[in-house]
Amino acid sequence: MNYTFTFNFSILLSAVLFLTVCSCLDNSNTDIDYVVRELKEGKSLKGPINELDVYCYPAGSRLLYALWKSVYVELKVIPDNYLLLLAENQSEVVRLYKEQRGSWLPLLPWRQTFITLPAFDSYCFGIATKDEYELQLFVRYVNYWRVLQLVGGLFVFFSAPSFSRNVFFFYATGVSFGVVASLLIIVFVLSRFVPKKAGAYTVMLFGWSLVLYSLQLVWDNIRDITQKYHVFLLGYVTVASLISFAACYRYGPVTDYRSLNLIQWTIQLVALMSIFYSSELREASTAIIIVVLVFYNIPKSWIAKLKRFGWRHKFPPKVKLLTEAEYIQQANEETRKALEALRAYCESPNCSAWKLTCRLKDPVRFARFIEGESHLSDQEILEYDSDSFYAGLSGMITEDEDSEEELVSYSPN
Repeated sequence: MNYTFTFNFSILLSAVLFLTVCSCLDNSNTDIDYVVRELKEGKSLKGPINELDVYCYPAGSRLLYALWKSVYVELKVIPDNYLLLLAENQSEVVRLYKEQRGSWLPLLPWRQTFITLPAFDSYCFGIATKDEYELQLFVRYVNYWRVLQLVGGLFVFFSAPSFSRNVFFFYATGVSFGVVASLLIIVFVLSRFVPKKAGAYTVMLFGWSLVLYSLQLVWDNIRDITQKYHVFLLGYVTVASLISFAACYRYGPVTDYRSLNLIQWTIQLVALMSIFYSSELREASTAIIIVVLVFYNIPKSWIAKLKRFGWRHKFPPKVKLLTEAEYIQQANEETRKALEALRAYCESPNCSAWKLTCRLKDPVRFARFIEGESHLSDQEILEYDSDSFYAGLSGMITEDEDSEEELVSYSPN
């Protein structure tokens, strides 16, 4: 049985190699009827014109104001059956088309509505179809999604220390990962029902093209899937979320210091990748990452000194002056707090009662103060009120005398 399987596999492998060599020899002697058309912003182009229509976009200027520039082609009229080939230049597109046309195992039919092109490099793509189509080039000089990606990356990078220690972030990440990872369990269960030999031959012949095509097919029909099977989809997400939440609750948030550091560094690495891919001008995005890393690693003491001798030194904050009533109220409040602090210290074990009593002139009065009585006697309160009254009265008399002198000085002779 093993010899038979080995013999059949050898025959199949030899047939594949033979067909590949024959297709390569056939491609070298095949002429392609194609035309090259230049893409221009806002101009619609219709086809087909030839067997293969090649469209090329010229390289753009790498300027700083085009930091968030994006270029894409929209297929306004999509053909039913077409072959899309992407390459860096027209010769590569023609070569790919020759290989595809002469291949005994054609690629799976991709259907794309938008074709994203490099913003600063020349790029070409080819369309081979017999159906009519129409396409148009769009250039967005400020792609707000890229700006949002940059701002989000900066926010996540500087907030990573708090995110890694946040309980809500732990559960949200765990539940989201559990919902996505549960798809692997479904794939594993389905793979048990696929015959081993047939599955192995399918993977060997089609490889990742079949997998990518399946993902592309699901993504293109995601709207129909959510509309027709929204009950099953909602049930699956709910069950997977509950199981993931239970697992996160069972093991609890991470408390190990080294593990928290690893989570923080992972979040920051993802944030830096988001910043890097937020612009196709890689030099600018790399410079932003360097500035972010330098600023993040500056000691906090240096930042405090810069704040102290920088903006606050040149523009000091305005100091609000207190009125007389506010001054008296604040003085009484601070005096009350100080007396309460003194009373609490004397009642604490840190206070040596004997040493303190020996230094006091009136220990009995101090003991009454500790027990809650006022720190002033009635005689002291009366003298303070009398002095305040006479001081206020003398101030009023002085003001009246000054006003009378001013009237006399300004009276006519």
